[in-house]
Amino acid sequence: MAAKGQRAQTQKSTPARLAETTPPPSLDNHTWLLQAIMEMQKNVGGLTEAVKGLQADGKETRNKLDSLSHKMYAATAIIIVLGGLASFSHDILGLFISLLHHQK
Repeated sequence: MAAKGQRAQTQKSTPARLAETTPPPSLDNHTWLLQAIMEMQKNVGGLTEAVKGLQADGKETRNKLDSLSHKMYAATAIIIVLGGLASFSHDILGLFISLLHHQK
């Protein structure tokens, strides 16, 4: 039983691959550190531009949604008015027809 536990513990503690890291900078040569900083600055600049683009897209989308909301409100108002007019004209027409039938 103890052999199984030791074997399982040995298998868990041994990594499948060694960690891949960048070489440490030397005291005489700072080019590696400078290159890493420049790459980070380049990446941050790209991210900044992407965020600005997303903000512009968000403003456009918000304007389109506002426009669509106003159009839906206007369409609903028109449908209600037309429905009211149709109901009123139907009632008037029905009253007129019933008056014609009573006169005969």
